[in-house]
Amino acid sequence: TDVDDDTNTWELVDGEGLALDASVTRAVVLGRDAELDVVARREGVASAAGALLVVPAPAEGGARTVLVGAGDGDTESLRTAAAVAAAALVDGARTLVWQLAADDPAGEAAAVVEGALLGAHARRRWGAQPPVEHPVHVRLVAPAGHGGERSAIEAAAGRAALLATWTNRARHVVDAPAGEVTPRGLADAACAWFAGSGLDVQVHDADAARGLGLHAYLAVAGTSREEPRLLVVQHRGAPPGEGNARPVLGLVGKAITFDAGGLFLKPRAEQGRQRADMGGGAAVLAAMGAIAALGLPVDVVAVVPAAENMPGGSLHPGDVVATAEGIRVEVDNPDAEGRLTLADGLHLARSLGATHLVDVATLTGAIRAAMGDTHAGAFTSDEAWRDTVLAAAQRGRDPLWPWPPHDRFRTLLRSDRADLRTSTGRDFGYPLAAAAFIEHFTGGLPWVHLDMFSVALVDDALGVQRGAGATGWGVRLLVELAAGLAVGSPAS
Repeated sequence: TDVDDDTNTWELVDGEGLALDASVTRAVVLGRDAELDVVARREGVASAAGALLVVPAPAEGGARTVLVGAGDGDTESLRTAAAVAAAALVDGARTLVWQLAADDPAGEAAAVVEGALLGAHARRRWGAQPPVEHPVHVRLVAPAGHGGERSAIEAAAGRAALLATWTNRARHVVDAPAGEVTPRGLADAACAWFAGSGLDVQVHDADAARGLGLHAYLAVAGTSREEPRLLVVQHRGAPPGEGNARPVLGLVGKAITFDAGGLFLKPRAEQGRQRADMGGGAAVLAAMGAIAALGLPVDVVAVVPAAENMPGGSLHPGDVVATAEGIRVEVDNPDAEGRLTLADGLHLARSLGATHLVDVATLTGAIRAAMGDTHAGAFTSDEAWRDTVLAAAQRGRDPLWPWPPHDRFRTLLRSDRADLRTSTGRDFGYPLAAAAFIEHFTGGLPWVHLDMFSVALVDDALGVQRGAGATGWGVRLLVELAAGLAVGSPAS
């Protein structure tokens, strides 16, 4: 349940041209400058980001050149180009050499390192003969006359490498078979990740969760023979003595390690995707690892209730379950289990001192129908906090789009038999209805719900995503959000 992407490395060197030496014998990636553009045009490389041409070595044992189109040279184009190049490193090739441009060498270094490490991530790890790993080594060549910016370039590249490594860890557990990453398997992976990190990690079984009053979560967990695991991870980074002067970020991740749909069994074509129903929980856990590694001066508490949702012990339509909030919920859809686990998770995060909340969940198939595979959806009635989260998403390059709340869905969730019901009984507005349900458990705190089912698992190559599989969406967003809170006051 773990993947060692720490073997991917990078370095910054000074030099004229490409600074090639005897250690670069298998692959070279050219950056963007006037001289190299001439070479690219001569070799027929298109300008579109990710266009690829491999130039054979001129002599046996010589350097093979990989020319990659960098598009307009913006951050996303460079990340994509580096990812394409890293994915092209085969047959023992492992070195990428990138000539940094003079206009923004630190920003370009971050984009290239992050893209390369994301592109180098291998997924075919579960066959009889897993693929031979070819760790990528990125050699960044500083532009002439920029020696004074060396520390800034190194800091940007190092941070990018760290974020890519933690994103790849989230991708790995989401791609893993559901029979391997069970609730206990996810907890074991997280404990291995966090060893020596300084994070306060607690893993609770069903009895402990019952003692915390998390009855809605346990109602879902009781549908499976797999034992649930409740993960509580805390990063105490705020400077001592500040008391309540700084915000406490609360992150809650949905971690249904397999969602068959309960008695409302999902269609056969959708079953294979349900290993990714813990994508939100994976993103939250990986983000906590990155936050700790960066030593961000902010307090963060993460709650990840992990369970399966199976038909054998499924909730019945019409069942009424208690929540830790004290609200009793009528279950009219056993496949709406994620919102029940989030309800108890949000209550627990608040009880642990969170002042600002974000939940991350692969919650509705309808979000994928609406947004395709490019954007997740953001839901809240707190516009200021929403804008803070959207800004973090932009910095982290995790595409996110805001949806408008409406009282209509709050009204439709009223139950005649209990306090609330899990769905509206209408065949429209599923993402909005889910958000309206979850809002009942936020205690009036600033809160944003991120529905990321649309982007957790993709079927095609897309940007830095080289091929189908888990994307690790949300890791960088959450780290950037925590970093923003560490340096300034929240928006609300």
